[in-house]
Amino acid sequence: MLFGVGKLPEVFGAVGKGIREFRQNAGDSGERNGTG
Repeated sequence: MLFGVGKLPEVFGAVGKGIREFRQNAGDSGERNGTG
């Protein structure tokens, strides 16, 4: 691994945040148009 164990929460937090934002943006247009 290139980074220490202390960086893991930071890395996973950033990755999780990115995934969450991506899913919100991707799901916004599709889900809202499909359901409402």
